[in-house]
Order: sequence, then C-alpha cells, then structure tokens
Amino acid sequence: MRLILLGPPGSGKGTASRLLAEKLGVQKVVASVLLRKESQRDDEYADIIRERMNTGNLVPDDIVNRVVLERLKDLSGYVLDGYPRTKNQAEMLEKKLEENDVSVDRVIYLDVELDVTLRRNMNRLTCSKCGFSPSPGADKCPVCGASLEKRSDDIVDTITRRYKVYQDRTKPLIGYYKQRGVLLVIDANRTIQEVQESIIKELGL
Repeated sequence: MRLILLGPPGSGKGTASRLLAEKLGVQKVVASVLLRKESQRDDEYADIIRERMNTGNLVPDDIVNRVVLERLKDLSGYVLDGYPRTKNQAEMLEKKLEENDVSVDRVIYLDVELDVTLRRNMNRLTCSKCGFSPSPGADKCPVCGASLEKRSDDIVDTITRRYKVYQDRTKPLIGYYKQRGVLLVIDANRTIQEVQESIIKELGL
C-alpha cells in the first residue's frame, strides 16, 4: 500500500506515519529526515536545504523530488510523510508511479489549527538520529533509542512561517487529491490516541 500524509507542522504526521508503517509492514519515508541528511553534505544543494529549512521555507521542488524519488524507487509500499508539499511535487510523484503502473492508494489529510500546531511544536523534542518526534514526556527516542533534542527551527516565528507556507503551497493539494477520489480528512486537533483510532477506522485496518 502507498499512503501519503498531509498536514501542517504539528499535525501529527510523524506519529501517524510510524503507526501506519508498523501496521502495514511498509517503510516510512520522511522527507524532512532525508533532506536533513542531504544538508550535511558539502555542496551547494546542502547550503540551500539548510537555509530553507532553518527559516521555515520550502526547499526547491527539483531538490526535493530528486532526494525523495530516489528513496522510493525500490519500494513497493510506503507511508510518505512530508511529501509531496507542492502541486509540482505531486505531479512528479504521480508521473513516476504511472511509469510503474501503480498509484497512491490514500492521502490522509491531518487538519489542525495554528494555535494547536504552535503549542505542539514549541513543546516537542526530536530524535537526534532518526528525526522522530515522540509524545511529550519521553526521555529518549522510542524508535531507535537515541537522545532527543530541540529543533533549531522550532521557534514561534519559524513555526508560524512554516504554517503560512503550508497554507499557501501545500493546502491546494487537498483539492488535487480530492478530485482523484483518494482523500481522507482527519480532525487532528484531538488527542494523539483519538487521531490514531480515527485513521485506523477510516482505513479499515
């Protein structure tokens, strides 16, 4: 199965993608983790990625497409977290899937308000190794056991900017996938447990 998770920062994509990947026995592919790895390289693309991510702006489509699609090429099933984020990225993904006679099964839109995302992002810690953000109260990553740290871009101005960029660039994908009949809308303003139960129920898992 091929799933896409859409939603602004703090909507719970990381937690949901982990749950779904485990239930379905497929890979979780997190665009931000892949891009952060790329940002550690010593080249011009790394500089662009670092600057865009640290200021809350989107990394250029050509770079994101190259990084993510390279990761997907050998996977038959996956849960995509944070990709696509623009119509250009969605169209490129669709083109690559069509070349292999497959398509996206469902797109899960985690709908959440700005005040909720601000609170969640200001309080979250992120794994220094795998990039997962566990529920509040964890003292180490439940996925790989590495230490947790505060992300440098989790400050009010940057979070607000990321949310605005999401509204401008990513939210139009809701209509794009609704037209294709694969969109599932989930109210993500609720507790993690309630959101997870809703996703599982709606997917029939």
